[in-house]
Amino acid sequence: MNQRPSYEDWLDTFKNSCHMYRKQKNEIVSRQGLPVDSVTNQMLKYMEQNIQFVEDYFDKLRLHCDTGAVVILWLLFVEEKTQQEIVYEYGISRRQLRQHVNEWLKKLYEVT
Repeated sequence: MNQRPSYEDWLDTFKNSCHMYRKQKNEIVSRQGLPVDSVTNQMLKYMEQNIQFVEDYFDKLRLHCDTGAVVILWLLFVEEKTQQEIVYEYGISRRQLRQHVNEWLKKLYEVT
């Protein structure tokens, strides 16, 4: 039986996967149609799994939170915008942003 990871472990995995998402997506696109050896093929499969992992979580987020949650978490973790950039763009305080982000991430953890 698989044991559920702690919230902290899950959060680390989620953040790291989001961080790699764009790079991996670009790498896969750049290699389309090119011949690959078995090691590269394994690497590409790992990248595809990670991409799917991130996309699945954002699909779940869309089901359980509002559009603002999806956009802001995408900007923070995938696009790697700073909190300052987001609070400026959305006209909220850093405290409000942190509260919302913590709430949305805990919700996402609970529904997975």
